[in-house]
This record gives sequence, C-alpha cells and structure tokens, in this order.
Amino acid sequence: MLMKHVKIIFAVIGLCAIMPAFGASLLKATQFPKTFDDLPFAEKWKILAQEYDLYDTIYDAKTGKCLWGCPYVGITLDDAVEMAEIADAADAQDLLENQDWVIDADTGNLRPSDIDTHDVAGSDNAYYSVQNADNKNCLHNRYIHNDRDIPYGNPLGYNAKITSGYGKRLHPTRKVYHFHNGVDFAAKMDSNVYATANGRVVDVGQDKWNGKYITIEHPSGYKTIYLHLNSQSVKIGDTVHSGCFIGKSGNTGTSTGPHLHYSIKKGNDYLNPQRFLSV
Repeated sequence: MLMKHVKIIFAVIGLCAIMPAFGASLLKATQFPKTFDDLPFAEKWKILAQEYDLYDTIYDAKTGKCLWGCPYVGITLDDAVEMAEIADAADAQDLLENQDWVIDADTGNLRPSDIDTHDVAGSDNAYYSVQNADNKNCLHNRYIHNDRDIPYGNPLGYNAKITSGYGKRLHPTRKVYHFHNGVDFAAKMDSNVYATANGRVVDVGQDKWNGKYITIEHPSGYKTIYLHLNSQSVKIGDTVHSGCFIGKSGNTGTSTGPHLHYSIKKGNDYLNPQRFLSV
C-alpha cells in the first residue's frame, strides 16, 4: 500500500514538472530555438530526403505549421517571423550601443558613424586595389564601401531594386508559404557581385534550390550568403575584402529569372539585410 502511494506521488510530481512545457509559449521555451543538428536522426532524414537546403523553410498555407527544411522545430510561420524580428531588433540595438553605428537621418537605416552616404570618395565606378588580397577587383562608391568588418552596402555595388523582401512570403515557384531569409535584388545576368564585409570564404557550392552560392564568414560574427550565381570567382579559404568582386549574378537553382539573393546571418539568426543597405 505504501509503495502504491509513493508511485502516485511521484506520478503527480512528474506531471506537474512537464505541464509548463506544454502550456508555455514556444518563444519562451528554454531550449528554443533548436537547430537542425539538435534533431533526432529520423527527423534529419526526413528533411534531407526532401532535398531542401537548410537555408529554406516551408510551411503549411492553412495551419502555418512547419513542414520541412525548418531551422527551428515545432513552430509556426508566425513564430518564425516573430523570432526573426526579436533577433533583428536585438542586433540593431547592439550596433547602436556597442559598434559605433548611428541611424541615418535621411534613410532611417543604420550606418557606421564614420560613413557619410552622401560623400564617398570616388565616383560610382571608382575601383581601388587591396594589397595581398586574393581578388583585387574592388569597388568603392556610395553603395559599397571598402574596409568593413560588419556587412554594409549593396552587394551589387549600385542601388539595385529589391524584388522580394525579407520575411513571410508565398514562394514564387513552389507556391507555398515560407520565411524568406534574405532579399532578392533585380540583376541582369552576369552582374558583378561584391563582398559586403572583410572576411573568409567558408562555403562555395551548388545545389538544386540555391544554385551556385558563396558564404563568407566575417570577423564581426556575421555571415553573408549569395545565391543563384552564374559563376563563383572565389574558393573556400580565400580572404576577401569588402567591396571586392566574388562572382557573377545568375539564374541557377530554383529561380524565376536572373537575380541575386542576399542573406545576412548572425549565429542561428537571419537578419533583415535592408537594415544594412547604404541607401
């Protein structure tokens, strides 16, 4: 009889311990967010079997629940958007408080305090050379700036039109809702693409969805990602400088036409690249 009561007591204690986990918001869960590496083998297999790159996410149009390719486990599309907004706001605050960035009075965007977007040395097609750089084809104008450790400026080197913004959207080819983790710039085939910060190339490759891509890791803790390229002019391990040429834009992978997809990542979070554009 005593053992029976002990079992009941422990059962009640155990139930009380797990109830908050079920009732609490996923946004407040202590283990949130989980990454792909945290998933059990069976879940990893399901995602990889779909051949979706982990940069992308697909959600059910009616329920908003994550279907596959999701960097976070068990969240809805609205949760993903909210998490992205929280991370983006925290990063903006860090830049203002700790990185000597300011809010530009004209654009409302953030910018490094030592840059005046109205008065940058050289014309819109002024090139400069970088000593000991792997690639010396470097551009410096009001849209892209040299000697930056934090990504800043337009990777096309001019005020390219954004054709698809960051955040929740209907995928143009798959016709499902997903979280667009970057911006798409209109770009003619074989337009020059430039690194937006000093760094080291950590990934160069090609896959079914992203086409030819380049990932650069920057000393500031950021990564920049360039997708759907027609050609890549750097290799893994190369040192690059901000404003320096890395490849040509294209239409590779899953794409509706020539353009450049550009993402900025810090840790596990994709930030809004529009905050880092010079104009």
